[in-house]
Amino acid sequence: MAVLLAHLKIRDGKEAEFEAIQKGLWRETWASEPDVLRYEHYRGREKGRYYAILGFRDFAGFIAHQTAAYHEAPEWDEILEEVDLEWLDPIQGSNDLGPTLQQDLGPDLSERERFYVGRYLCRREPWWPDPETGDWP
Repeated sequence: MAVLLAHLKIRDGKEAEFEAIQKGLWRETWASEPDVLRYEHYRGREKGRYYAILGFRDFAGFIAHQTAAYHEAPEWDEILEEVDLEWLDPIQGSNDLGPTLQQDLGPDLSERERFYVGRYLCRREPWWPDPETGDWP
């Protein structure tokens, strides 16, 4: 699995535009990506603060999502002020997602795929329990 929480800060006055783009991305993602398990967006308590919970069958599914042609909106630089992707590790038995795991995608990646793998490397935090045994460090 690959599960993350996106912390997003939208430039002032761009909230409606951001939400319109996200609605289109939501439709395209669910219609086109077989590896998506969660793709949810939320407004936060602060103006312009948004959050997204994303879950994919694996890291390759996340990279496919990030590199999908419809995911690249030319307006992003004008809309997004901050983006922070935080990898999450689902607590087993409290939801239906498995542990977040890094995955070797092999040498045959496109340049764009390599860019996103390097930028958003899926990583397990050292304090998380072992995904195979459940043992705590």
